[in-house]
Amino acid sequence: MAKAPSGIYTAEERMDVPGFFRSRFGTDDCPPEQANIWRLALTGHMHDSYHFFACNFAHVADKHGKLTTLRPFVGQAILRVTLDSQLNAELPGRVAEVKARQLGWTVENIARGLHYVLDENRRGILLVDDDDVAAEQATRLGTMLNCLPSWMQPMRRIQNLKHLVFDNPNPKDRIDNPGLNAAFQITVPSSFRGVPPGFVCISEYAHMDS
Repeated sequence: MAKAPSGIYTAEERMDVPGFFRSRFGTDDCPPEQANIWRLALTGHMHDSYHFFACNFAHVADKHGKLTTLRPFVGQAILRVTLDSQLNAELPGRVAEVKARQLGWTVENIARGLHYVLDENRRGILLVDDDDVAAEQATRLGTMLNCLPSWMQPMRRIQNLKHLVFDNPNPKDRIDNPGLNAAFQITVPSSFRGVPPGFVCISEYAHMDS
């Protein structure tokens, strides 16, 4: 398992959750009356750092069906550092991967897309080559989302296998409390028209019809 270079990420980005709490509050034993303060600090740090999010909150099922967090192998680490280096330099995050087939590459991109849309007014899309692959990857997306702490999960107005819309599901108070107005979709290219995403991942591009 690869470790991210220390020059790319701050010390807090490379910590686990207890370590983050000790760094911020001097202890990892939260007083009950400060629970909301600690949760806000943790959620804010999760939003600020994809690496922290992926290592602590992006759960995936391994080949034995056991849930584990997304600790990168060498290839994933290269992808992660490349994108974060571009984004930290305020450049568009653009990466083309030419690689051997290996479990985990698309999962890394799903986690990146989920992290991106856990903020207001954002759209993400993962393009795959057929509907069966879309269903498989959507299951992985659902696992990541549902494994987040309940207080960290956004409201969902639409939640089907391949399309998530993070809005208030209650029309009565949607104006006052709209939710994130964000969405993530996993689909084939024919359904891509008209969608204005800020995060796009095209998987198995070589298998797609021109």
